[in-house]
Amino acid sequence: MLNKLILRAFLSITLAISFAGVANATLITQNILSDTDEVLGFIAINTDTAEDVGNGLSSVFVWEEFTFRGVDMAPPAIADGYQFFAEYNTDNLFEGIQFLYAEVDDVFGNFALQLEIFDGVSSIDIFDLSTQQVTFSNENGSIGSVSVPEPSILLIFFTALVAFASRRKANK
Repeated sequence: MLNKLILRAFLSITLAISFAGVANATLITQNILSDTDEVLGFIAINTDTAEDVGNGLSSVFVWEEFTFRGVDMAPPAIADGYQFFAEYNTDNLFEGIQFLYAEVDDVFGNFALQLEIFDGVSSIDIFDLSTQQVTFSNENGSIGSVSVPEPSILLIFFTALVAFASRRKANK
């Protein structure tokens, strides 16, 4: 009896977390690729911080994680869309980032990244801040395949496994 009570309480908590959105902070993560499909960087945005711009699109002005050439990028001074901007389809997160714009420095202050990727057209430039010279340029970069995790599904699946295991024990 106590086993069933604990199991039902665990299931209730799991469902409450899932529907409350606490476990569903949806991240869109994608690689940034060169024209030769070399992974240049990685971007992760949180859809919970997005602003609806209409036509089924939403915009994000900050990132969760952004690395380029293995170095973390420094967050924009002001999240206003002038230094970083990512746009995605609200109705289909699995389409990933549709438009990505960044004009930011790395966390060490060694280089500046200017990046714009939209609908197959791209421009990626790295500037050495000490010499003010372009050290990398790529005109045909792209955004790689999208990953959108669903953590609440795993939690519900785990709860179901626990339920089956406890039910099997009770029947023996």
